[in-house]
Amino acid sequence: MNSVLKKLGYSQNPTFQDVFSSKLSKAVVTHYWQAVIKEGNSALLSISISNKDILQSIFMEQKNIKPKQAIYLAGLLLLAKDGVRELRSVVSKKSGERTWYRIANDLKLVSEFVTKNGIRNWVMQIDTKLNEFKTYKYGDYPQVPN
Repeated sequence: MNSVLKKLGYSQNPTFQDVFSSKLSKAVVTHYWQAVIKEGNSALLSISISNKDILQSIFMEQKNIKPKQAIYLAGLLLLAKDGVRELRSVVSKKSGERTWYRIANDLKLVSEFVTKNGIRNWVMQIDTKLNEFKTYKYGDYPQVPN
């Protein structure tokens, strides 16, 4: 936790009261949303497009790309849509972590091409709600009977 606090500009080894402050909570949740979820996964969060459109967007963005490389990038994106963690475990078991990091860079590259079509509405809603960051209070919402 100290490493995250340091990245966000907070002092390390916070008190119990500091950990539960709204300002710190918002900063940590927003950081994880941006760094862990959105960064590098933008194509997975983008509006759904056909496989053919994915390939065409790669060709449009990379004028000199060879068809074999474009098909590799399109296939990589499609495999990642089924789950990046699962893809990583398969690749890492077969080829090791270094290979995975090279492939992850390719995934980020192709994600940039495809996201020009727009991001899904629910992703923007999460961004909006994180900016608002209203705290949850037990009595604020109607209770569901058991």
